[in-house]
Amino acid sequence: LSLAKFKLLAKEYPQSGFAPQALYVLSHFEPDDDWLVRLELDFPNSTFLSRDSTISSVSTNTLIEAQRDHAWSLFQQSYEDAYKEFNRISTKEQDTLSAYITGLISDIYLNDIERSVQHYQAFMDNYSDHSYSSTVANRLKEIKQDLENLSDIAQQGIDYQIAVNYLLKEFNYDSVKVLLTEISSGTSSPYKDAANNLKASI
Repeated sequence: LSLAKFKLLAKEYPQSGFAPQALYVLSHFEPDDDWLVRLELDFPNSTFLSRDSTISSVSTNTLIEAQRDHAWSLFQQSYEDAYKEFNRISTKEQDTLSAYITGLISDIYLNDIERSVQHYQAFMDNYSDHSYSSTVANRLKEIKQDLENLSDIAQQGIDYQIAVNYLLKEFNYDSVKVLLTEISSGTSSPYKDAANNLKASI
């Protein structure tokens, strides 16, 4: 959609102040077409024609923004495709915002905790002074706490099963009470509720 808008701008409004920008972006996404030639002919003094190593930050930022727009447009067909494109922009262009977005997509849209932690941690390692660093740090803390809670609940399930086996097979009330007390002191869960009920019944 972004490319279509740029094409419309370049064709319908060739004298617009944004036309050079549109032609510049199109020349990168469709290098086999004549967008660059048109830019050179119609706007020979444009800063977007800078070819040396000190290319203007304006043109560079414009290209990255267009690439981000394209990456977001991929959401319509696949979250994974959008993730891959943002990851490419982050890696190739060293774009800090795209680096953050790769973690966000992995976390919120793909529900891939392992991958999101990798991206968030890499963001903290490389861009600790970025405005999003506190948001990323807080999210990493949340994920760590969530994983610890899941581990605790899983252990509760194991202990509850052992407690029930002691009760049914060995009538070992002392061991059952110890296990149930440990479960009751842990994270809130169905196992904790069941342990409290069983302990009350005993």
